[in-house]
This record gives sequence, structure tokens and C-alpha cells, in this order.
Amino acid sequence: MNRTIFIPADRRLFRTGVPLDPTQPLRFTATGRWRDLHLGADAGGIAEPNAFQRLFARFKRIPQARYMALIGCVDGDLATAFVIGTGLPMWASPRAGELCCFANDVPGFYWNNSGWVSLTIGAP
Repeated sequence: MNRTIFIPADRRLFRTGVPLDPTQPLRFTATGRWRDLHLGADAGGIAEPNAFQRLFARFKRIPQARYMALIGCVDGDLATAFVIGTGLPMWASPRAGELCCFANDVPGFYWNNSGWVSLTIGAP
């Protein structure tokens, strides 16, 4: 059974209400667009960051992921963070908990984000 959730770009952490069970793998598909100030992107993130973003790239919450990439984690714990992007065919949670999501950005800069992406979660 699929479940669709709308993830806002301006939330530092969005609790989805989706319980995670490490014995049940999930499939993710994300559509829609959101913005970081003037730069729009889908859930895959911004492919070509501007000069300001490049300057602060090391301060992104998940430095190795693109700006505005859709990120998931368990119970808000960044140690469990994983890139969902526009889709992930199969993922198993490392532990039980709640799926939380966010757009990858620099802490303190969520105020200039807008829009949302639609995340569909189902069985692989």
C-alpha cells in the first residue's frame, strides 16, 4: 500500500508520522519542486549551486549531498540520514522509529526556502 506525504522546503525537520520497521524495506518516489531563495530544484537537489551556496557548502546538514536534495532519517537522527532524492528503489531502516525528512540546506537558512515535494512511500 502506498502513502503520499507532502514535505515542505522550509522545515528544518519534518516528522512524517510514518513508522519504520527494519524488517520491512521501503521504496520512495518524490515529485514536485521547491526553491532555495531563487534557485528551483526537484527533490534531487540543485545541480549547479550559485557562488554563495558554494561558499557555504561545507555547512550543509549533509555536506556530501546536493543543496535541496530530499533527505530522510530516523527520528531526526542525522547519523541515520540517507539521500532519497527523486527516488530510491529500496531502503531498509537501520532501526525502528519514525521517518523524518528535510531539504538539505545550511542550518539557519530554511527561512528562504519555499515549495514542497510529494513523497510516495510503498513496498519495493
